[in-house]
Amino acid sequence: MKKWMMLGWVMILLGGSMAWSAATTATSETSNSVNAGNKMCPVSGDKVTGKHFVEYNGKKYGLCCPMCANKFKRDPEKYLKKMASQEAAGVHHH
Repeated sequence: MKKWMMLGWVMILLGGSMAWSAATTATSETSNSVNAGNKMCPVSGDKVTGKHFVEYNGKKYGLCCPMCANKFKRDPEKYLKKMASQEAAGVHHH
């Protein structure tokens, strides 16, 4: 019984994480937004992966990971200002 319950929880967690990842990752086929062309993640400052994006005001911003999408969506203007100041200063993290 415990084995089946554990298997059930694993399936729920995996299914939920895949759905969340799909919801936060946009592809060019499903999006009419313009690529912002950012090389650095507006949230973390790390290099974007090319796999994770978030759309805002008709632009698609690259992210380093799916976790940054939720942070960006909570306050997009904050992260766009941060990204602009970092790009102007040439600052980025490795």
